[in-house]
Amino acid sequence: MRQQDDALGEMEASVSRTRHIAVAINEEVDLHAALLEDLDDETGAVQHRLRAATQRVRQVLRQGSSNWRFGFLVFVAIVAAVFILILSLKLARLGRG
Repeated sequence: MRQQDDALGEMEASVSRTRHIAVAINEEVDLHAALLEDLDDETGAVQHRLRAATQRVRQVLRQGSSNWRFGFLVFVAIVAAVFILILSLKLARLGRG
């Protein structure tokens, strides 16, 4: 009977240690779950900001390309005006000479 009591006492101690380990593991799992939730929230916020920034960049690129086209047309118009001015001056000199 004494041996059974000793064996039961050892089993109780083992079960108690196992319980403490299980409680510690559960607390650790809860902590990690909370950390993962926070990380998920932060990731969602960053993803939202990244999408907004990407849209702004696309908008700027679209506007930039239309500005580039307008600038190019102005440049071509100036070059054409200078060419016509030079041509008319040369023709005027030829007409006099």
